[in-house]
Amino acid sequence: MMNNYMNFFTVHSKGRRYLIVLDDVWRQYDWGALTSLLPDEANGSRSLLTTRIEGVARFSGSIACHKMRFLTEKDSWDLLCLKVFGEEHSCPPQLEKAGKKIAKKCEGLPLAIIAIAKHLSKAEKTPEYWSMVAEKESSNIISADAEMSKHYI
Repeated sequence: MMNNYMNFFTVHSKGRRYLIVLDDVWRQYDWGALTSLLPDEANGSRSLLTTRIEGVARFSGSIACHKMRFLTEKDSWDLLCLKVFGEEHSCPPQLEKAGKKIAKKCEGLPLAIIAIAKHLSKAEKTPEYWSMVAEKESSNIISADAEMSKHYI
């Protein structure tokens, strides 16, 4: 399937300007495979790569690398509230303690916060439920995900 896309791109990009965005690349091979197909016509075309792995970023031969930082506890909490309650709603005070604990377990990783917020937005909005999520063994999934991501960041 990917080969079909690559062949299509190779044929249709010749002589044109393009912007390629590759998000969350984990292997140098993926970047190398794509760039081998890109025409180098010095016409202002660009490619943008996001990766958690510093070696992939270096391998890309990038002119400018921007290393993302982890969110602060406050920013993590703000993001969780935004994703669960929306812009115009704030977190009820009775959920705040458990909510902050959940946000802290995400260890500053926006993806982890967004994933748990998606679940919480559809779940019971009771202190008991949120406390259970904050304490429950399955919440370790967040920590495991965070550990994996931190390893690559």
